[in-house]
Amino acid sequence: MGLAGILWSYNLNGKLAARQQALAGAAAQNTKLNAALQQTNARLNVATVELKTSLGLTQKHWNRRG
Repeated sequence: MGLAGILWSYNLNGKLAARQQALAGAAAQNTKLNAALQQTNARLNVATVELKTSLGLTQKHWNRRG
């Protein structure tokens, strides 16, 4: 029975190590995805400002014509 306990413990230790590696990989991927998301948000913010500026100029142009 003692040998079975040792084997069971060894098996669990192996599973734990595999899960820890998977978790570390997922954390690294999350870091990469977060960086990409921040870059995308920054580009969208710039595009939004440019679009608002463009629309503002267009509205001023049409208001003068009207």
